[in-house]
Amino acid sequence: MTKFILRTGTNILVFLIAAYLLPGMLFVHSIQVGVIAGFFLAIVNTILKPILKFFSFPLTIITLGTFLLFINAGLLELSTTWVNQMMHGEYITINGFGSALVLGLIFSLANMLVQDYFQK
Repeated sequence: MTKFILRTGTNILVFLIAAYLLPGMLFVHSIQVGVIAGFFLAIVNTILKPILKFFSFPLTIITLGTFLLFINAGLLELSTTWVNQMMHGEYITINGFGSALVLGLIFSLANMLVQDYFQK
């Protein structure tokens, strides 16, 4: 439970900070949308990511782990799509799959740093 709360908080902060610092990659309409998107991303990462990692294990081995970046980018796109559909509009936008790859890497690094910091 604590891990989920940390992941959710980290995702919320990264969504809001990335939208502010990288406006060409990510658009977040408001703080409330960033909170909802961070929550959705934490749920998607908790439920779908282990399943996708399991089924893509051979491809991950062949690509020496690089395929995990594509999984992260796809889950990021999926969560933003769900937020937009839930809110009936374009309230959060990622500009292309290349931006999703970079943002997925940023989200992964941020979550890794926060998890490592709080495990000590």
